[in-house]
Amino acid sequence: MRQVRFLAVASFLIGCSVLGRASADEAEVAEQLFRDGHALLKEQRYSEACAKLSESQQHDPASGTLLALAYCQELGGLFASAQGSYLAAAELARAEAQDERQRAASQRALELTARLSTLTLRVPKALWQLPGLRITNNGLELARAWWGRPVANDGGDFAILVTAPGYEPWSTHLNLRAERDQRVIDIPILSEVVSVAAPPLGPRAAELPQSAQPATEAHYWTTARTVGWSAVGVAALSGAAALYYASSAASAQSDVESLLRAQQAAPPDARASWDAAGHSRDADGHHAAAMAQGFGVASGVLLLGGVALVIFGGEKKARETPSVSLDFAPGEARFGYARAF
Repeated sequence: MRQVRFLAVASFLIGCSVLGRASADEAEVAEQLFRDGHALLKEQRYSEACAKLSESQQHDPASGTLLALAYCQELGGLFASAQGSYLAAAELARAEAQDERQRAASQRALELTARLSTLTLRVPKALWQLPGLRITNNGLELARAWWGRPVANDGGDFAILVTAPGYEPWSTHLNLRAERDQRVIDIPILSEVVSVAAPPLGPRAAELPQSAQPATEAHYWTTARTVGWSAVGVAALSGAAALYYASSAASAQSDVESLLRAQQAAPPDARASWDAAGHSRDADGHHAAAMAQGFGVASGVLLLGGVALVIFGGEKKARETPSVSLDFAPGEARFGYARAF
């Protein structure tokens, strides 16, 4: 009798749900989707029917459509989803001033509570303060507010994964029945990641003969080559300084020649000032020329020395020690000398 009364109420709610649509275009699409879902619902094709009703609700939200969706989910055995849809329908019906729908939806949500399957993940206190701890259920992270509390689920296969930086992950799998299946999972204390040290060399590796040892790779940057390239760099800087001072000497020489011409063209009483300026620039020119010569010589010496160190400063190959042998045979003695070059 109770089931007949519920079916009658559900049929009434579904029949009333076609009212109160919003915009014309969205309402028309939503109306057609609703009718398709209602037809599939009568054929007990619950998965397809729920998809149509859910899409209709997205186009034109209405409490009647939500009630139909909740009813479809309930018949399909998705009791947790159905309860959520009933509660949402009740809230929307209250906003629409649909008192009868609100009461019916709230009543159905309450009646479904006893049929729900729940999953509780109990987290030990030691893990609550662990930085970066994440608990996921089928890839979706479970908020801390739900740790240790029963969470309603529609049933099915679930993969629980617990991770934290620096700790070994922990996981488990379970199958939850669609109705009245209350499971509790106790999450263990995570183990810290232990770094594995490289195994020591065995006695056989340590006792390899000298001929079997791998050849040491020659390194390019020996001390001599490092000094050589440094000398080349300093030589380049010294050459640049030599060019600068040579340019300064040439400029001073040009100024002296200009001052001499100006002195010759100046009146006799004004030639003294031109002569003093000429002597000053001539001294500057001699100083610049001396500096250019010094830096030039230094640059050449550093460049030659640096190039020599770079060319001949590689690692030296170890020479083999000469071997001497002396053999005695009847009536003769043999002397041998061998050396690798």
